[in-house]
Amino acid sequence: MHRSTWALLLVAGALLSAGLACGFVDDIRSVVETVDEAVKLLQELNDNSAWERVSDSLDTLARQNDGYAATLRLQDGPGDTAGVGFAGAPARDVIVSMQVDGANNALAQLQTGGGVHNYYVQARGTDARNGAVYRVENGQFFCVSDSEEARLLRQGLSGFFDEFGLEAKGVQMLAVARQVEDQAVIAGRTARHFALESKIPEALDILKKFNNAELKTKIEQAGTFTLTGDLYTDEATGALLKLESVYHNTDHQQRVIMTFEVVQWGGIAPIAAPAPEAIVQPCP
Repeated sequence: MHRSTWALLLVAGALLSAGLACGFVDDIRSVVETVDEAVKLLQELNDNSAWERVSDSLDTLARQNDGYAATLRLQDGPGDTAGVGFAGAPARDVIVSMQVDGANNALAQLQTGGGVHNYYVQARGTDARNGAVYRVENGQFFCVSDSEEARLLRQGLSGFFDEFGLEAKGVQMLAVARQVEDQAVIAGRTARHFALESKIPEALDILKKFNNAELKTKIEQAGTFTLTGDLYTDEATGALLKLESVYHNTDHQQRVIMTFEVVQWGGIAPIAAPAPEAIVQPCP
């Protein structure tokens, strides 16, 4: 049996057990209907998962052999009560500019409140996720493979979600990507456009039907939040070209904006490894 089918059956069974344990024995039909709603929701998430589409398209981008240049920006801070902006300046504003060659070696510039830093990411194997990372200062290279910055640079968009926008990533996993019938060109490439649609309201409606105090408390603690965004993938290859995602929690006054865009497709010259005499602190 397909793994996703097993997952649906297990969750359905868990929901049914929770319903019976919460005093729904005299109304099994309503529990079964609720389980059916949950299964349908999980199937929709399985078929059109926004996060899976983002992850798959990122992997496809890493596998293409033409190289690319991209910019990623993450803003995180208190959100306003209207749900439309930040309450003042974001607490964190991180901008990463990258040039990646066909072998996935990369030059990156990281801009934060602490200044601007340059890095060289050396791919090992099929991508850069296990590669050495050097900070570049005045033409000299210092190994920083064990640093926070290195982890983020190697893991790309997923790493930034993990580090700065965990809530946004969690909400993204309960979202679907629905194709929009329009024309878009990004970095000279014809793109498919997908709108991000949160399924959190449906999930919460299902959970509310269970007379479970713990679930009710968790729903209340989650607060009121929204997720909006757009995703663009290359029509020819499926590679990620652009992502815009906005998470806003009015109850907890938190807002996370993430944008990623390929600004150049192809034409990236091979990025050479640093000369041995330029390496002040080598990576193992």
